[in-house]
Amino acid sequence: FDGFFTYDGARLTPFPTALDPFLRGGASVYRGIELPDGRFAVATTNAGLFIMDRDGREVLTLTRDDGLPSN
Repeated sequence: FDGFFTYDGARLTPFPTALDPFLRGGASVYRGIELPDGRFAVATTNAGLFIMDRDGREVLTLTRDDGLPSN
């Protein structure tokens, strides 16, 4: 896992997030989208759904324990 990056049109810059430890621990990103309010939703293949703000801070984590049909 190399982490998230931002792109300014010329270069990639590392973007540390609260999700990084989960991804280093074996979770894989399945899909990510920017939400209408500017936050990001990141679905993983085995660690649930994460919502993070534009600074990479965790806003919400949902897993099977929270009612997702699968992680």
